[in-house]
Amino acid sequence: MTSSSTEEPPLPEDPPGEAETTAGVETTAEKRPEQSPKQEEEAPQPANSPREGEAEEPGGAERRVSPRKLVHWRIKLIQESSSGQVMTHGKALDASLTGISLICDRNLVKSTRVVLIISLPVPKRPGTSNDIHVSATVVNAIYTQDGFRLGLHFTQFHGQAKEALTAILG
Repeated sequence: MTSSSTEEPPLPEDPPGEAETTAGVETTAEKRPEQSPKQEEEAPQPANSPREGEAEEPGGAERRVSPRKLVHWRIKLIQESSSGQVMTHGKALDASLTGISLICDRNLVKSTRVVLIISLPVPKRPGTSNDIHVSATVVNAIYTQDGFRLGLHFTQFHGQAKEALTAILG
């Protein structure tokens, strides 16, 4: 009796030097354990749960939709509640044009909708703000020793937010 395998062939190894740094933002390709010197710093992900910016293919395989870049941005999360708006402060860890990962001191459940106010590290002109506004949905939340690591998927860009992120993230 012949057995058939539905496993996909392994992905080819990425060539060395895939990470690049531009304007203080480091591009990172999807990392495998043997390629990631900071593997121990990343919080474990649920086995079949895609992170923001990832699409789940049939059979549970994850594929990156847009590349992530390591960032160090201040974030304000605004959540609507029955008693008004609740604001939480956080720090972005990595971002792409489809989502962001951040650390904050408040746990938000999956599917929670928030508005992010992201302070971008770009030169400020007099009378202008470096802040952009983006609506997002929580796709995962994991407790770490630093706080809650949230993965958020962008749902709407306000004003010039998409153009500003594109200029920084590429």
